[in-house]
Amino acid sequence: MKKLTIENPNNPKELKWFEEAAMNEIAKFGESVDVFITPSKAKRSLNQLRYYWAVVVKSVSAETGYTPEEIHAYNKFKFGLRVQVEIAGEIIEEIKGTKVGRKEMADFIAKVIQFWSEQTGLEFVIEPTEEEWIEGQQIES
Repeated sequence: MKKLTIENPNNPKELKWFEEAAMNEIAKFGESVDVFITPSKAKRSLNQLRYYWAVVVKSVSAETGYTPEEIHAYNKFKFGLRVQVEIAGEIIEEIKGTKVGRKEMADFIAKVIQFWSEQTGLEFVIEPTEEEWIEGQQIES
Protein backbone atom coordinates (compact mmCIF):
# COMPACT_ATOMS: atom_id res chain seq x y z
CA MET A 1 0.00 0.00 0.00
CA LYS A 2 1.28 3.46 -0.87
CA LYS A 3 0.27 6.60 1.03
CA LEU A 4 0.30 9.86 -0.89
CA THR A 5 -0.15 13.16 0.91
CA ILE A 6 -1.00 16.48 -0.65
CA GLU A 7 -0.28 19.40 1.66
CA ASN A 8 -1.88 22.16 -0.39
CA PRO A 9 -4.50 20.99 -2.91
CA ASN A 10 -4.96 24.61 -4.05
CA ASN A 11 -1.41 24.76 -5.40
CA PRO A 12 -1.58 23.78 -9.12
CA LYS A 13 1.98 22.36 -9.19
CA GLU A 14 1.41 20.22 -6.12
CA LEU A 15 -1.97 19.06 -7.42
CA LYS A 16 -0.41 18.08 -10.77
CA TRP A 17 2.34 16.12 -8.97
CA PHE A 18 -0.25 14.37 -6.81
CA GLU A 19 -2.39 13.40 -9.80
CA GLU A 20 0.61 11.97 -11.65
CA ALA A 21 1.87 10.09 -8.58
CA ALA A 22 -1.59 8.66 -7.90
CA MET A 23 -2.04 7.53 -11.50
CA ASN A 24 1.41 5.88 -11.49
CA GLU A 25 0.58 3.96 -8.31
CA ILE A 26 -2.83 2.89 -9.62
CA ALA A 27 -1.27 1.71 -12.91
CA LYS A 28 1.09 -0.62 -11.01
CA PHE A 29 -1.83 -2.77 -9.86
CA GLY A 30 -3.37 -3.37 -13.27
CA GLU A 31 -6.72 -4.15 -11.67
CA SER A 32 -9.33 -2.40 -9.57
CA VAL A 33 -8.06 -0.48 -6.54
CA ASP A 34 -9.57 1.16 -3.46
CA VAL A 35 -8.71 4.80 -2.87
CA PHE A 36 -9.20 6.41 0.55
CA ILE A 37 -9.24 10.15 1.05
CA THR A 38 -8.90 11.41 4.62
CA PRO A 39 -8.01 14.77 6.13
CA SER A 40 -4.37 15.03 7.13
CA LYS A 41 -3.44 15.23 10.78
CA ALA A 42 -1.83 18.57 11.57
CA LYS A 43 1.85 17.83 12.08
CA ARG A 44 4.04 19.69 14.48
CA SER A 45 4.92 23.02 12.97
CA LEU A 46 8.33 24.38 12.10
CA ASN A 47 7.62 27.26 14.49
CA GLN A 48 7.18 24.75 17.30
CA LEU A 49 10.46 23.03 16.47
CA ARG A 50 12.33 26.32 16.15
CA TYR A 51 10.99 27.57 19.46
CA TYR A 52 11.70 24.28 21.22
CA TRP A 53 15.30 24.04 20.00
CA ALA A 54 16.31 27.72 19.76
CA VAL A 55 14.66 28.97 22.94
CA VAL A 56 13.81 26.15 25.33
CA VAL A 57 16.58 23.61 24.74
CA LYS A 58 19.26 26.26 24.13
CA SER A 59 18.35 28.14 27.34
CA VAL A 60 18.29 25.00 29.47
CA SER A 61 21.57 23.85 27.95
CA ALA A 62 23.24 27.19 28.73
CA GLU A 63 21.87 27.15 32.29
CA THR A 64 22.74 23.53 33.13
CA GLY A 65 25.90 22.89 31.11
CA TYR A 66 24.42 19.86 29.38
CA THR A 67 24.50 19.74 25.58
CA PRO A 68 21.31 20.47 23.63
CA GLU A 69 21.25 16.82 22.54
CA GLU A 70 21.45 15.65 26.18
CA ILE A 71 18.63 18.02 27.18
CA HIS A 72 16.48 16.84 24.28
CA ALA A 73 17.14 13.16 25.11
CA TYR A 74 16.16 13.80 28.74
CA ASN A 75 13.02 15.70 27.69
CA LYS A 76 11.96 12.89 25.36
CA PHE A 77 12.54 10.29 28.07
CA LYS A 78 10.76 12.24 30.82
CA PHE A 79 7.93 13.82 28.79
CA GLY A 80 8.05 11.84 25.56
CA LEU A 81 4.85 11.09 23.78
CA ARG A 82 4.63 7.41 24.49
CA VAL A 83 2.52 4.98 22.54
CA GLN A 84 2.00 1.32 23.41
CA VAL A 85 2.57 -1.23 20.66
CA GLU A 86 1.87 -4.95 20.85
CA ILE A 87 4.47 -7.17 19.19
CA ALA A 88 4.25 -10.96 19.39
CA GLY A 89 1.87 -10.73 22.35
CA GLU A 90 4.16 -8.40 24.28
CA ILE A 91 3.22 -4.78 24.91
CA ILE A 92 6.12 -2.37 24.59
CA GLU A 93 6.27 1.38 24.95
CA GLU A 94 7.67 3.44 22.13
CA ILE A 95 8.40 7.17 22.06
CA LYS A 96 6.88 8.99 19.11
CA GLY A 97 9.21 11.10 17.05
CA THR A 98 8.34 12.83 13.83
CA LYS A 99 4.68 11.78 13.78
CA VAL A 100 3.64 14.17 16.51
CA GLY A 101 0.67 16.48 15.97
CA ARG A 102 0.63 20.19 16.79
CA LYS A 103 -1.50 19.74 19.91
CA GLU A 104 0.71 16.91 21.19
CA MET A 105 3.83 18.98 20.52
CA ALA A 106 2.32 22.02 22.27
CA ASP A 107 1.52 19.85 25.31
CA PHE A 108 5.06 18.40 25.27
CA ILE A 109 6.63 21.87 25.13
CA ALA A 110 4.35 23.08 27.94
CA LYS A 111 5.46 20.19 30.19
CA VAL A 112 9.13 20.77 29.35
CA ILE A 113 8.83 24.50 30.06
CA GLN A 114 7.07 23.94 33.38
CA PHE A 115 9.63 21.37 34.53
CA TRP A 116 12.72 23.38 33.59
CA SER A 117 11.24 26.61 34.94
CA GLU A 118 10.79 24.90 38.31
CA GLN A 119 14.23 23.25 38.20
CA THR A 120 16.29 26.24 37.04
CA GLY A 121 14.19 29.35 37.63
CA LEU A 122 14.37 30.15 33.91
CA GLU A 123 11.50 32.16 32.44
CA PHE A 124 10.46 31.33 28.91
CA VAL A 125 8.73 33.94 26.81
CA ILE A 126 6.43 32.92 24.02
CA GLU A 127 6.38 35.46 21.24
CA PRO A 128 2.91 36.41 19.92
CA THR A 129 3.71 34.69 16.63
CA GLU A 130 4.01 31.41 18.52
CA GLU A 131 0.43 31.53 19.85
CA GLU A 132 -0.87 29.88 16.69
CA TRP A 133 0.61 26.53 17.70
CA ILE A 134 -0.18 26.73 21.38
CA GLU A 135 -3.86 26.63 20.37
CA GLY A 136 -5.18 28.79 23.20
CA GLN A 137 -3.10 27.13 25.88
CA GLN A 138 -1.59 29.54 28.41
CA ILE A 139 1.91 28.68 29.57
CA GLU A 140 3.11 30.47 32.64
CA SER A 141 6.56 30.17 34.06
